[in-house]
Amino acid sequence: MVAEKLAAKALNFKSQRRHKCLQVYSVIAACRHLKVL
Repeated sequence: MVAEKLAAKALNFKSQRRHKCLQVYSVIAACRHLKVL
């Protein structure tokens, strides 16, 4: 039971990190797009 909770926490943390990376990437892409324009 404890292991399952830890696994769920780790999985949630991983997906949150991936989401943050995607956000940062999209912001950088938007900045580049604006610079091109």
